[in-house]
Amino acid sequence: MNDKYDLILGDAFKVLPTLSKGSIHSIITSPPYWDQRDDGIDDQLGTEATLEMYIDRLCNILDLSKPALRDDGTLWINLGDTMRNGNLMNIPLLFSEEMKKRGWFYKQYFPWLKRNAIPRGGNEKPNDSLECILMFSKCKKDYYYDQLSAKDQSGLITRNFRNGDSIILDPEPDFWVFDVNTRKNWSEHFSTFPPLLAEIMIRASTSDSGCCSLCGIPQKRLVEKTRYATRSGSKSKTDKTGKAFRDKGRHITEYKHLGWEFYCKCGGEIVKPVVMDIFSGLATVGVSCITLGRFYKGIEINESHIRESESRLRKHATVDIFEEE
Repeated sequence: MNDKYDLILGDAFKVLPTLSKGSIHSIITSPPYWDQRDDGIDDQLGTEATLEMYIDRLCNILDLSKPALRDDGTLWINLGDTMRNGNLMNIPLLFSEEMKKRGWFYKQYFPWLKRNAIPRGGNEKPNDSLECILMFSKCKKDYYYDQLSAKDQSGLITRNFRNGDSIILDPEPDFWVFDVNTRKNWSEHFSTFPPLLAEIMIRASTSDSGCCSLCGIPQKRLVEKTRYATRSGSKSKTDKTGKAFRDKGRHITEYKHLGWEFYCKCGGEIVKPVVMDIFSGLATVGVSCITLGRFYKGIEINESHIRESESRLRKHATVDIFEEE
């Protein structure tokens, strides 16, 4: 292990119980999809005989990660769907419902729009260009989330949105989607998501200004919010501009960054937040962590993927598996 990353070769079932309690600020991962591929590893996730067995096993793994995840931490998971016997299986929906039953708080569903995805619809249905990002937290509220950092990574820091300040990468501001193209790569591990996708989630779930070395509490952004009415109405409440608004959906909110603040009194040093990927693959999340100044912890069961990931991370992503567009 070094001061930038820690790659662990092993089965998540065995590795996760060994991690220090409350040591992880954010989990960002994309597990093997059900019945999509077989790497020839015994008992690998995704090779279960039934969908029910797959969801149960995936949730069991994530439950094992819960003690290591801080109480103010979040879990972000990229999960795809599949067709069987002429039916779409609704895997993300079934998975999210099972997670709620197990005590996780299901915070949001973000469609990932892949405009350049390989067409898979054929002549029987529209092309499949969507996957999803599911966001969970351990607690009902008071988890760490930084919208402005996510917007900045998306190149949208100067834009204002209706209905608050949503992460929206589509030109149309009324859609909640991650609009991020896939990127070709020359690795045998073809199921890699693009670094930008990881970077947005990393900055949304961990502090750009670091965390306390003693208690791990992240520095939080201080912001000033100003709301402007966009549409007047009779018998409506007025804001400071003198304009009226009828409801929360008819205003624009501007956010101004004022600085960072510790909410603890430990007096510790500022250190890097820790981001973990339970199914590390080629450590795309890790490369993004190094770029953004976070510490990366990756768990991977495939030894060849670990070797390739180690090479990528050692070079600090100066040699990328992704081809230029």
